[in-house]
Amino acid sequence: MKTPSVAEMDAAAQILRAPLKYKVHPLCSVYPDYSPETLAEHAADVKANGLRDKITLTPDGLLLDGKNRVRACELAGIEISPEMIEVHHGDPLAFVISKNLKRRHLDESQRAMVAARLETYRHGDNQHSAADAKLHVRRDEAAKQMRVSPRSVASAAVVRDKAAPEVVRAVDRGKLTVSQRSPHLASHGRLSIARLRIIARALSIRPAAPSEDNRGHEPIDALPNQGDGYECSAICSR
Repeated sequence: MKTPSVAEMDAAAQILRAPLKYKVHPLCSVYPDYSPETLAEHAADVKANGLRDKITLTPDGLLLDGKNRVRACELAGIEISPEMIEVHHGDPLAFVISKNLKRRHLDESQRAMVAARLETYRHGDNQHSAADAKLHVRRDEAAKQMRVSPRSVASAAVVRDKAAPEVVRAVDRGKLTVSQRSPHLASHGRLSIARLRIIARALSIRPAAPSEDNRGHEPIDALPNQGDGYECSAICSR
């Protein structure tokens, strides 16, 4: 596939920042957004070959699955027609997990981040239909659904709650891994200059590693802690 141009990736980045044309079901947000490059590639494929998978709505019109497809259509200049939409009447949680685990090749840290988002749903919260009453997901249940350990989910939860958006995106896109010592990345204290440099490289140029064994990743707990301390406000949210 042709590598997107700078202009195409800029256009994709603008669409990623813009609000979606549909109201979004909370479960649609547990999986990460595409990067601008991936979105531009998807849009080119949609323009050449049409939409391969339908966009899924709940019976009350919320976007349950397909936020990246909606954006790809917008970037490709394709109007979404009724034939491109399906309505799911069953369990939204089982549907979203099944669809995305089959379609996406997520590594362990990416799956842990999804599980960490799943566990934020509690009975009575974010409910848009009767089916949403099932959105009470304990950590062990979320871990089992995403095929990771509860310990990995705990590490991902620290990143979810404490890390800056750039770090969260890096884990979501497979450029950093979560670990048992992720608080070192997401702490409110100080990080070494050496560690900041490694994180910056991971955020900007490090390619995603193979999903099976994470070769090539820079585990968060493996980042060196040497040199003078440096405030981590640029990396970690307070």
